[in-house]
Amino acid sequence: KVLRRILAVLAMAGIGAAGIRLGGSGGSPPQRGGGAHSTSPPSVTTVHVVGRGVVGRRVERLLFDHHVALHDPRRLDETRVHPGDVVLLVQGGDHAHAASAALAAGAHVVSAGDGPADTRAQLGLAALAAERGVSLVVGAAVAPGLSCLLARHLAAGLEVV
Repeated sequence: KVLRRILAVLAMAGIGAAGIRLGGSGGSPPQRGGGAHSTSPPSVTTVHVVGRGVVGRRVERLLFDHHVALHDPRRLDETRVHPGDVVLLVQGGDHAHAASAALAAGAHVVSAGDGPADTRAQLGLAALAAERGVSLVVGAAVAPGLSCLLARHLAAGLEVV
């Protein structure tokens, strides 16, 4: 469920249209755009996955025909991130520092974190994302079991017909 949410959020944010091919078309990854005389923005060429849990490994498998860069599960190596890339933060712990570094590098960010303080810190990065012209998606996983609990709680208040 978390992976589906992340992929849906990527598509809704328009990031998929920038060059991520989901599934198996079998081609080589698209080339980075934006040469010295190019006026078009760089295309998405790399999906950076920070976290090697279930979601991180599944993203890697789904994007097998695209360039995926795996990072230490505890931190993002921002020296590997380029403008137009996508950074998926699916590791445990706080994501705000990694999100800030990725946004500063001009990358789109999707965070699956759900800690209240970390979420507030990431929401504080909205101006940086807007300045860089990239997407910032916070709380893409929002405590996976929480949505079921909320639905059950709301259903309990409904009248039976």
